[in-house]
Formats: sequence, C-alpha cells, structure tokens
Amino acid sequence: MALSPVPEGRRLARWFEESTAYGRKTIRKTMIAALARKLLIALWRLATAGEVPEGVDLRPTS
Repeated sequence: MALSPVPEGRRLARWFEESTAYGRKTIRKTMIAALARKLLIALWRLATAGEVPEGVDLRPTS
C-alpha cells in the first residue's frame, strides 16, 4: 500500500495554518516541530497498529 498525496485543506495542514496565522517567527518554528511530531506519531501508529490516520487514502502499489 502507498500513501496518496494529501491535498490542501486536510486536518493537520489546517491546524498548522490556524496556529501560525498571527504568530511570530519563533512560534512558527515551534509549530513546525509540533507538526513533525504529530506526523511521526501518525506514521508510528500506521506501522505498528495498522491505524490509518484520518484523511489518508491508501491505495495498492503498482
């Protein structure tokens, strides 16, 4: 199975945009680290428990 590209407007992308909309540069750096942590946790759950994150469409590899 392969992950299909995530279009704009997904939950994490919206969360990041809302969190950094009026922030300073230091807040954006902190939020980038937080977003990376959320993505890593989602990938870990997919790999270990087979739990597919919300908004991810899996398709067979060719």
